Amino acid sequence: MINKKVRNMGLYMPGVRQTIKVCAMAIMLLSFDMRGKAYAGEIHEAVKARNTAEVARIISTQPDAVNSVTEEGSTPLHLAVGMNDTELAQLLIQNGANVNAGTGNGYTPLHLAAYVDAGECMRLLLSHGADARIVTGAGHTPFRLAILRSSANAVRVLLESTPCAYTERFLDARSDEGQISLKDGELRMAQKLIFELVKQFPQSERINFAYGLCCYSLADYLAASLAYERVLQANPGNQRAVMELACSHQAGGQEELARTEFEKVLAQNPAPEIKRQIEDYMKQIGKKQNWRLMGRVDAGCFDDNNVNVGPELRVVNIAPNIFDAKTLTVDETSLPVSSKGYYTAFTGLGVRDIGKKGGWFMTADLSYYQNWMNDAPDNEVLFYQAGSGMRRLASRSLLEIPVKASHITSGGDPLINMYGIDPAYRFASGPAGKMHWITSGSAEMRDYDELNNRDGIYMSFGETVQNFFGPENKHNISMGILFFQDNADEPAYQNSGSAWNLGVEMKASKNTTVYSKVQKTSTTYDKRENLAPEKRVDAQNHFVAGINKKIGGGWSVDANYQKIDKNSTFGLYQYERDIATLSVSYTF
Repeated sequence: MINKKVRNMGLYMPGVRQTIKVCAMAIMLLSFDMRGKAYAGEIHEAVKARNTAEVARIISTQPDAVNSVTEEGSTPLHLAVGMNDTELAQLLIQNGANVNAGTGNGYTPLHLAAYVDAGECMRLLLSHGADARIVTGAGHTPFRLAILRSSANAVRVLLESTPCAYTERFLDARSDEGQISLKDGELRMAQKLIFELVKQFPQSERINFAYGLCCYSLADYLAASLAYERVLQANPGNQRAVMELACSHQAGGQEELARTEFEKVLAQNPAPEIKRQIEDYMKQIGKKQNWRLMGRVDAGCFDDNNVNVGPELRVVNIAPNIFDAKTLTVDETSLPVSSKGYYTAFTGLGVRDIGKKGGWFMTADLSYYQNWMNDAPDNEVLFYQAGSGMRRLASRSLLEIPVKASHITSGGDPLINMYGIDPAYRFASGPAGKMHWITSGSAEMRDYDELNNRDGIYMSFGETVQNFFGPENKHNISMGILFFQDNADEPAYQNSGSAWNLGVEMKASKNTTVYSKVQKTSTTYDKRENLAPEKRVDAQNHFVAGINKKIGGGWSVDANYQKIDKNSTFGLYQYERDIATLSVSYTF
């Protein structure tokens, strides 16, 4: 009703909070009747005038005036709180003002403090017995009203001073109220507002608990798990947080971690109702012990101006030889070939829980890629790979140890077989888990079909840091370095080097991601090739930029452009390449 009246008076200012003058006008409207005539109560007029001495004088002669009301039920305390006047509010309370008095629409002084974000007035009211459970005629508690008004100070005070984090059902999408607030977008508002408080007060038990509920309700189970872990760091005995942490693990697919937390709750001999809930969850976990399958299918088209990786230079310098030749003219058939084409790809992953503790999984994966080219069938590529391994998933880390075997053909002819291991470890650091550290490595045996002297062992080690930022951490930026060494049988093919990369992903909207990545690779070969003018050193720049759009039901569309520019001390390996790709994918 306050909103309606203020709007009708032309005073509504969307997005402006803590504007005391406007809020005071809103509260003052409560003292007008339907004909627009003000009640002439002396104490109300004195409060509106902020005349503390006059208010004290009236109370001394007319003690009952402290709880007198306008036609709409507004007491002097309502007016004082609405103007965020803590001094007046304290005077009225000390002289018997009812801190839980309700207006005709059910607004208590605590509701008005939430409405105008009067944090200090709210602390005063709560310290004198104000009831944060009272609802307005519209069904709003002071906390819910504070969320709707984006009153950050009020939200913080209510979370820290009352049990509303545990009692407000609109934060939990498992309740009917939560389902309504989820559909209305109210839960998203609450998550954003409370997340700002988490950043300011990362150790607050109740702020983190409320944030965990919001994240769980919005299916951000990792963020929910991290929030409940911070709750338990502050208070290890919070059994409700243990239960919610277990639910978050279970919803996020971390069944063994969920089982561990559920067992902690059962060890405390919970109420029969809680015990039955846990038994139901444990049955669900038991059903998931078999293989779980997931995967992705891609199909797309591309335009590549150098599908055969032909040299940029037609004439290249070579080392002196018995023919006294100093240059080499590249054959016409080896120069860059441009072609359009299309491709299809598939990646499948199976995961099976093993053991009862620790979050260990067995994995099996299969990958396939094949392209077809309109003008260069001799350069068509077929790739397939199979692998198996182990994975350990914890609340803040992921360890993967996969063993893989793969095969590549080019132009229909076998090119290379590869067998190796690619371990990787990811760790989320910081109070909100926004910083991810990824350590990766590989050891791979390469067996070429014809170039036997090119066979050898390839090894690499890399470190990448990825930082999530922005609202709900929906953007991220990453930077990494990789060191590698290729120990081929022939010294001229042996090489080592490093690769630096920088990547950015930005959420342009809920379903649209814009991304780009730059990688600079430097490679030095151990021995000069016979024709090379000097020992070969390559420097390659690789740039990717694209946009990905989710279109629902697991489907997405992606468009990207790649630019590869490679320089070499041996011009035969110097080339440029531009690739444009448009694809559609389905994830299941």
